[in-house]
Amino acid sequence: MGQEHSSFYSDSARSRLLNGPVVSVLLLNRPLFTVSPDASLLEVLRIFRTKNISCVPIIQPKNKKSSSSSDTVPPPSLLSIFDITAFIATSYAQLGAASFTANLKSILKVSCLQLADFSTHNSTHSITTRTSLLDAARTMDELRVSRLLLRHCENDNDDDDDADEDIHSGRLIGMVTQSNIVEAILLNLDALHPHPDATLRDLKLYPTSPVVACLDSTPTIAVLQDMRTRGVTAVPVVSATTGSMVGIMTVRHLKTLTIINNNNNNSNNNNNHSPTAKDKDTDTTSTMSGLFLPTGAFLKQVGATFVTASRDTTTLRQLLRVVVVNTYHHIFFCDDAGRVEGVVALGDLIRWCVLGSRGRANSITSNAATIGA
Repeated sequence: MGQEHSSFYSDSARSRLLNGPVVSVLLLNRPLFTVSPDASLLEVLRIFRTKNISCVPIIQPKNKKSSSSSDTVPPPSLLSIFDITAFIATSYAQLGAASFTANLKSILKVSCLQLADFSTHNSTHSITTRTSLLDAARTMDELRVSRLLLRHCENDNDDDDDADEDIHSGRLIGMVTQSNIVEAILLNLDALHPHPDATLRDLKLYPTSPVVACLDSTPTIAVLQDMRTRGVTAVPVVSATTGSMVGIMTVRHLKTLTIINNNNNNSNNNNNHSPTAKDKDTDTTSTMSGLFLPTGAFLKQVGATFVTASRDTTTLRQLLRVVVVNTYHHIFFCDDAGRVEGVVALGDLIRWCVLGSRGRANSITSNAATIGA
């Protein structure tokens, strides 16, 4: 495919877009959901699933007293699905299979305040409504975070360090995520890139490689443990017999554990029946049983889907469209035999289209570490 030049692209158009405030460029139309410090791990998982989110700020009472009896406003904490995954994987490693299973109900009752920033993967940082799209992208890239709290800015003297007070004054209005930025990139691609319909190979854009993969026969909990150790949020799942890619395991799949057994529970109850305490206890235990399934079986049970791409045929616009439409955070690249060659994450797309980096031309190989091999 040729590199036809976008008729909408110019340096000035790109500059205006990147230097515009995030509230003018991004589609920030989702409400900000929050949780209280005493919300349990299981309650947060259910919120993540029902609201289709992966992170929430923990809001503490403004009138809470410190040990010195002075009024304090505790700084905000973000709780992400990665934090919960890290906590569950660490608990399993420390307790062992038998003890972990025996204490599962207690583990799921742990308060979210004890889980916040457990993984240090999503530490709390903020920007204001006057922050430009370019500065927001740079901040995420430099801090290696995937989301930033967004605060209302009334004047140039507003302090960027006042996020804790903003929560209680009503100035904390939402979050800016990598997904928000990638969505804006797709909607404004013709103004951001001179050759949006050229293939990645033609554009010399390189997926990250080599890639850590897992076998479809490896227990899900073992995969989550390894992902936590490596600090990654997704890995390709490959067939233990053919070596070809058969799925993607991501930390976001952990949200589905709270509904895996709902159909079974519903079949035993009529529509007018309210769940009893016994029903809820049964649901709590059974929903986490997926952690002990082979990864391939777990992905089938939760109905997980995935898409692969090729540097030779996939254009930049096509890649962005697949990511945005399907709300994917990772796209894996495979050869003709289905063997994994590389991966593109949301951060890569932002670096390519906003920060001007093409990525590293690492040697493409499928011989990276395989979990469970």
